[in-house]
Amino acid sequence: TSYMGKSGIAETHALALGTMGGIGHKAANEKIHNADCILAVGTGLSPENTKMLSKDFIDPERQALIHIDIEPRNAGWTIPAAVSAVSDAALGLRAIIGALQSTELTFDKNARMAALKAHKEACGFFTCPDYLSDTIPIAPERVIHEMNGILDENSILCLDAGNNRQWCAKLFQSKRPGQVFAPGGVGGVGWGVPAALAAQMIMKKSHAFSVCGDLGMMMNLHCLETAMQYSAPATFIVLNNSALGNIRDFQNPERRYCTEYRTPDLAAYASAAGCRGTTVSEPGAIGDALREAIASGEPSLIDVRIALEPHFKLMG
Repeated sequence: TSYMGKSGIAETHALALGTMGGIGHKAANEKIHNADCILAVGTGLSPENTKMLSKDFIDPERQALIHIDIEPRNAGWTIPAAVSAVSDAALGLRAIIGALQSTELTFDKNARMAALKAHKEACGFFTCPDYLSDTIPIAPERVIHEMNGILDENSILCLDAGNNRQWCAKLFQSKRPGQVFAPGGVGGVGWGVPAALAAQMIMKKSHAFSVCGDLGMMMNLHCLETAMQYSAPATFIVLNNSALGNIRDFQNPERRYCTEYRTPDLAAYASAAGCRGTTVSEPGAIGDALREAIASGEPSLIDVRIALEPHFKLMG
């Protein structure tokens, strides 16, 4: 999937290969690059998810693209398709499954499954050297690693725009279909906080989490008041690096402006609103902070002081 389609299939599934594109998983990117036929369903195949439309990644001259989308203009819009089909994703896939069920397999399914498992292991699927980093300030990868171990199938994860979304898109392993929500298009900063609040208010038997940056939370402090008003026990995880990180990444290092500022005390803001506010400065405290927020049954904000690192390290 593209990272916008993350959790379209649970990434714990045997057939899941993770996200594709510039910050995608090696296991997915290699399979896509080497495929003779690609079935793309419900995706615009945008530049961000196709390595800027690189023919070294997807090449319509050597690969057959079958593109299914409910919007007629999307099918074959960015990459020429051998077959374009306008359909609701679920209906289109059901039609394909129906056709396949009446066709006798000509390959060894078990052998393919075994080969895919070996391929994922060789590519280091959902492994990362910094998952276990003990550095201070905290490595963003360590935060996501702790989330992987604590967020269960009953959790809902709402991402925000910016580098916080990039860390989660690459490193968080979804456990069920439809678990992860993220902003599309230009990706509005601040989307994830009210999204998690709404998810918690609607899905009362689930636990909603938001992951955002410090600016995304500062733009939505009013949501803390709303969470208290409606007793919505969402957990807001803030990756606080005192910067507008994604914009900063693209600025000339000698001419950075408007992207760095004093560190906001977001746990204090949360406490002022009546929510649980916790500041985490050491990696060993992340897990306990998450577990305590879940067990409290209260709206909680966890202000995690992370290192200011560029998202470009996720590429490749």
